[in-house]
Amino acid sequence: MAEKIGLEDKSLDEPPAPEFVKPKTGHSATSILQTVLHIARIIAWVVVIVVGFAVAFSVLGALLGEPDGEGDVADVVGLLLAGLSSALIIYIAGYLLGILKTIKAGTPFEPENAMRLRKIGRIVIMVELTKWAVVFLGLLFHARIDGDGDFDFSISATPFLAAAIAYTLARVFEEGTRLKQEQDYTI
Repeated sequence: MAEKIGLEDKSLDEPPAPEFVKPKTGHSATSILQTVLHIARIIAWVVVIVVGFAVAFSVLGALLGEPDGEGDVADVVGLLLAGLSSALIIYIAGYLLGILKTIKAGTPFEPENAMRLRKIGRIVIMVELTKWAVVFLGLLFHARIDGDGDFDFSISATPFLAAAIAYTLARVFEEGTRLKQEQDYTI
């Protein structure tokens, strides 16, 4: 009769089968970080739009023959670098939001996260190289206009270190994804 209704005789010597319990991963911290990234993206978009208008008016003023003074090229280069930094924030925040979404869902080891981290690394390198090109062109045009090179050009290892960290984390996520898939297929 006990077998018909699904009751089984369990001995007291057997430990109960462990149930999978999803660990708490700090959803409040993830939510706060997501909110901060959304706000950063909004601010970055505003900066990109303002910089776009400022560069357009500066170039239009130079084309119309109404230069503001000797700092025009330096101002445009500074504005372009600010716009470039804001674009960097927009893209990287978008990729980080995608990673946080999977973390919040409890599935961080997905192939997309490794891809997102590699893209972040590429973006950081491309932006740094583009910054160098913009500054170099500013130096070139400024030297032609004024004859003095007042631009500050510095090479920083920080962006390249950030890119290396992103690529390393991408590799960690790839390995985590592989291990997760092996675990899923293990009986």
